[in-house]
Amino acid sequence: MALMEALKGPDLAEVYDRYGAELHAYACVLCRSRVEAEDAVQECFVRLVAHRERLAHVEDLRGWCFRVLRNEALRLRSRWLAWRSRDRDAGTVLLQESCGEAETEAERREEARAIQRALASLPEAQREVVYLRVWESMSFRAVGDLVGIPQDTAASRYRYGIQKLRGLLGGREP
Repeated sequence: MALMEALKGPDLAEVYDRYGAELHAYACVLCRSRVEAEDAVQECFVRLVAHRERLAHVEDLRGWCFRVLRNEALRLRSRWLAWRSRDRDAGTVLLQESCGEAETEAERREEARAIQRALASLPEAQREVVYLRVWESMSFRAVGDLVGIPQDTAASRYRYGIQKLRGLLGGREP
């Protein structure tokens, strides 16, 4: 099958059927999670579609797909590492600012890490509500609207989350 034929309309599905599984397997080796691997494969096929007119002279479509997948996986992994680092640093700074009892920078940093660990141990729904309420100063109504739950549910998730945090933090408030 000619490359240009493979890239037109429904034949793109044929290209995916032919190479998708092995590209995904390779992406799983390159990436840190299945989700990242799926994103890399998707980006590979986005590039395939976006550059179809440039591919007229490509003799090895499979090799091209693997090369593009590798480039995309590495690019995405690099971007995700930067985001995670930035988010972790931003979270620590934000939490450090709220650690008023600590006297030194090192104590504030350690207290912020303890709060981060405690928050991470909460169920996702409670963690989200506690964060929005405490660090973003949202009302229960605003939290409920954002998350798509009733205001009373937001309040109870907050209450349960704060209870758990107090236990994990030895009675301190987050």
